[in-house]
Amino acid sequence: MRLLSGYRRAVLWLGVMIAVGVPLIVQPLSAYAATDSAGFNLTISPLPISLKTKPGQTTTTPLSVQNTGSQPVQLRVSLMKFSAKNDTGEPVIQDPGPGDTYLKWVSFSKTSFLANPGVLNTVTMTIKVPKDAGFGYYYAVMFSQDTGNQPKATDRNTVNGAVASLVLMEVDAPGLRRELQVTSFTSTKKVYQYLPATFTITVKNTGNTHAVPQGNIFIGRTDDGNFINTLPINEEQGNVLPNSSRTFTVDWGNGFPSYEVKRQNGQIVSEQSGKPVKELKWNLANADKLRFGKYMASMTLVYDNGVQDVPINGTLTFWVIPWIPILIIIAILALLGFGIFAFVRGTYRRAKRLKRPSGKSNKSSSKKEQSGNEA
Repeated sequence: MRLLSGYRRAVLWLGVMIAVGVPLIVQPLSAYAATDSAGFNLTISPLPISLKTKPGQTTTTPLSVQNTGSQPVQLRVSLMKFSAKNDTGEPVIQDPGPGDTYLKWVSFSKTSFLANPGVLNTVTMTIKVPKDAGFGYYYAVMFSQDTGNQPKATDRNTVNGAVASLVLMEVDAPGLRRELQVTSFTSTKKVYQYLPATFTITVKNTGNTHAVPQGNIFIGRTDDGNFINTLPINEEQGNVLPNSSRTFTVDWGNGFPSYEVKRQNGQIVSEQSGKPVKELKWNLANADKLRFGKYMASMTLVYDNGVQDVPINGTLTFWVIPWIPILIIIAILALLGFGIFAFVRGTYRRAKRLKRPSGKSNKSSSKKEQSGNEA
């Protein structure tokens, strides 16, 4: 048994060694910084801001901005709007159009001020909502260096040396409808050799105001129905804007082996496209988490429609088959088995050959005895 245990460990190690040979979602960060090459550094918080009010009411919110540079900067406050960029989760900051009268509801406690280094400045945003207003409105409050030039819109929440504080306002008027649909729940592959397994959930906002979907994906084996892991969906509580879709991505990487983000000196290594580089990790401390077979991913997504929580469910199956290590181990076992068979067979043949001379000697002795008796 001791030899057999050592044999199994050797095969396992040999196999391992050969096998080695985010409508829009606004990320709710606590702060956002903008920096340019001239030493213009601003940090704002919070981001984003979500407001709820009713028609005919006035609502206010403080906006904080700090100059984290080394020199005083004269700042100006201006107003734009934002919308969704495809389903990527990036906001599109836009110049107001002729029909965007809701921007005229807004006023600020100050529109130009001197920001000294390290000093936190607060600007109060006031929105006077008319009686005929309703549903969702989306503002981008711009903080830029006051040079007399109006910032130009881009598809990010930074605008030409400026930083934007995003404000989402819901006006609870008759006809307000908060409604989400899951249009797709898929895994990027049907069969994975190694984890992570990646799941995508596309959520479409068919209502007339923003909403926050949240939930979990439960991973389990299809043969026993027990859950192995629980993965959060939209843990950051991002908003989905009306008439837009957002695809959430969730990874399940709790296994052995698995691809992990490559780091050097604590920093994430990225490709030229900005995508993080991943490398296969064989952490033997997780050897008990070897994943093999058919698995099930059960999704439960929930959103508040203003009256109650509405659940949306979905299920899919996928396989994890680390076939390269398996084939290598099978090949090694086959070779070792063949070697053992050849050894046993050779030993048997040698033993058989050793018995033959003994038989001939006995026959010769019998013949000699017979001849002596005849004589």
